[in-house]
Amino acid sequence: IVHLFRVLKEHQEPLHPSLPARLQYSTDVARSRGGVLDAYSERVAGQLRQACWTELLAIVKRHRLCPAAPTATELAPFAILLALESGITIESVMGLHIDCLQHAARDYVSLEYFKGRARGHEWQHEWVLNHGKCAPGLIVRLVIEITAPTRQPLASADLWRYQGQAARGIATLT
Repeated sequence: IVHLFRVLKEHQEPLHPSLPARLQYSTDVARSRGGVLDAYSERVAGQLRQACWTELLAIVKRHRLCPAAPTATELAPFAILLALESGITIESVMGLHIDCLQHAARDYVSLEYFKGRARGHEWQHEWVLNHGKCAPGLIVRLVIEITAPTRQPLASADLWRYQGQAARGIATLT
């Protein structure tokens, strides 16, 4: 923004009438969020949350009626919603284990995850909601429930298990 003003001053160009209002909006929005920039706008994130939640409920209902190993496509809404609700990167979400929920306290639970780029502090904990619509604790428990048929024969601790998956880990889910 400073560079823009310098160029305009140097060339003695007048500001476009809408520019001050746009700059004011941009700086107000950044300030109101505490300087944290989300990957998606609130509108897009809200639409993603709603679509994932709707799909998640249908998948859980289907698996409760007829228990079977989920497909990778069926697990995608769980992973996306968990990343959106917890604020944890998708890479860290994909590395979760079934014992990642620890130390439940009231409505919260500690979510333990591995963050590969945190040199020396790779294992991290995030306090997340444990109950209620879209709560990360609930999402993890639902994933454990629907992936149980794939975990039993292999005794795997990986959270993300799906039909036809090789014995070791998940390369990509989405």
